[in-house]
Amino acid sequence: GADQTLFSTGGSSQNVHIALLATVAPGETIVMARNGHKSAFAGLVLSGARPVYVDPVYDDRWQLAHSVDPAELKRALDVHPEARAVMVFTPTYYGFSSDVAALADLAHAHDVPLLTDDAWGLDYCFSTRLPPSAMESGADLAIGSVHKTLTGLCQTSVLSVNRTWSDGNGSIAADPTNRGY
Repeated sequence: GADQTLFSTGGSSQNVHIALLATVAPGETIVMARNGHKSAFAGLVLSGARPVYVDPVYDDRWQLAHSVDPAELKRALDVHPEARAVMVFTPTYYGFSSDVAALADLAHAHDVPLLTDDAWGLDYCFSTRLPPSAMESGADLAIGSVHKTLTGLCQTSVLSVNRTWSDGNGSIAADPTNRGY
């Protein structure tokens, strides 16, 4: 469902870094879910971006973090209109999927792209019994680990790009001064 897919053998960690570097510059704000993989936090260091964290819903009974509540994302974006992007992690390590469509709608209403690290959800588009994929749900950049849920050698990863976010030709690197949103 992507307009363009970039392949990487450096794993999803590398694609997380690329997505962050393509959307936020040093000193800029990104709204990011707190339950991310360490690659996202390393990407923050590489990009020089300033994070505004959104905590996922926490299940006291099971002591597990679910996904980000759209109402919390809206609150963060309303409080931080300077934000340049949103990044969420779905599904979580515990298998909870976000309402990516609602999160994408909120991000787009604030004129920022939605980045999803859906490393464990790349196979969603192959079954109607699974939630809709990040691309189907309106994500602008989606990172998927082929080797985790599909068949891929080593650290095969894909960075899927939605053309509505990119430069219109499907390229996220055509002009680094024009991030496309």
